[in-house]
Amino acid sequence: DGWPDLISGGWTESELYWYKNPGKEGLEKGWKWEPHLLVDARAENEAFKLRDLDGDGIPEIVVFCWVRKAPLVA
Repeated sequence: DGWPDLISGGWTESELYWYKNPGKEGLEKGWKWEPHLLVDARAENEAFKLRDLDGDGIPEIVVFCWVRKAPLVA
Protein backbone atom coordinates (compact mmCIF):
# COMPACT_ATOMS: atom_id res chain seq x y z
CA ASP A 1 0.00 0.00 0.00
CA GLY A 2 3.06 2.27 0.07
CA TRP A 3 2.72 3.22 3.74
CA PRO A 4 5.64 2.34 6.06
CA ASP A 5 4.82 -0.20 8.76
CA LEU A 6 6.59 -0.72 12.07
CA ILE A 7 8.27 -3.72 13.71
CA SER A 8 8.77 -3.49 17.46
CA GLY A 9 10.55 -5.56 20.08
CA GLY A 10 12.35 -5.01 23.34
CA TRP A 11 15.34 -6.17 25.34
CA THR A 12 13.32 -7.89 28.08
CA GLU A 13 10.42 -9.03 25.91
CA SER A 14 10.34 -12.29 23.96
CA GLU A 15 7.85 -11.15 21.31
CA LEU A 16 8.26 -9.13 18.13
CA TYR A 17 5.24 -7.30 16.77
CA TRP A 18 4.35 -5.85 13.38
CA TYR A 19 2.14 -2.77 13.32
CA LYS A 20 0.39 -2.14 9.99
CA ASN A 21 0.15 1.51 9.09
CA PRO A 22 -3.57 2.34 8.72
CA GLY A 23 -2.71 4.99 6.10
CA LYS A 24 -4.11 8.48 5.76
CA GLU A 25 -7.74 7.39 5.37
CA GLY A 26 -7.50 4.96 8.28
CA LEU A 27 -5.91 7.56 10.55
CA GLU A 28 -8.60 10.08 9.60
CA LYS A 29 -11.20 7.48 10.63
CA GLY A 30 -9.43 6.97 13.96
CA TRP A 31 -8.05 3.51 13.17
CA LYS A 32 -5.23 2.39 15.44
CA TRP A 33 -1.89 0.78 14.63
CA GLU A 34 -2.94 -2.77 15.57
CA PRO A 35 -0.18 -5.13 16.82
CA HIS A 36 0.29 -8.49 15.07
CA LEU A 37 2.59 -11.05 16.70
CA LEU A 38 5.43 -11.94 14.32
CA VAL A 39 7.47 -14.26 16.51
CA ASP A 40 7.86 -15.29 20.13
CA ALA A 41 11.55 -16.12 20.53
CA ARG A 42 10.89 -17.47 24.05
CA ALA A 43 13.87 -15.53 25.36
CA GLU A 44 15.04 -12.01 25.94
CA ASN A 45 15.82 -10.44 22.59
CA GLU A 46 19.10 -8.59 22.32
CA ALA A 47 18.46 -7.31 18.80
CA PHE A 48 16.65 -8.10 15.59
CA LYS A 49 17.32 -7.34 11.94
CA LEU A 50 15.59 -7.80 8.62
CA ARG A 51 17.91 -9.63 6.22
CA ASP A 52 17.41 -11.64 3.04
CA LEU A 53 18.99 -14.94 4.10
CA ASP A 54 17.98 -17.07 1.12
CA GLY A 55 18.33 -14.62 -1.78
CA ASP A 56 14.64 -14.52 -2.71
CA GLY A 57 14.36 -10.75 -2.27
CA ILE A 58 12.11 -11.06 0.80
CA PRO A 59 13.79 -10.22 4.11
CA GLU A 60 13.58 -12.66 7.00
CA ILE A 61 13.46 -11.52 10.62
CA VAL A 62 16.64 -12.52 12.43
CA VAL A 63 16.39 -12.41 16.23
CA PHE A 64 19.51 -12.41 18.38
CA CYS A 65 18.71 -13.79 21.83
CA TRP A 66 20.43 -15.69 24.59
CA VAL A 67 19.14 -19.25 24.88
CA ARG A 68 21.66 -22.09 25.14
CA LYS A 69 19.66 -24.39 22.87
CA ALA A 70 18.76 -21.73 20.27
CA PRO A 71 21.12 -18.72 20.24
CA LEU A 72 19.82 -17.51 16.88
CA VAL A 73 16.21 -17.56 15.71
CA ALA A 74 15.31 -16.77 12.08
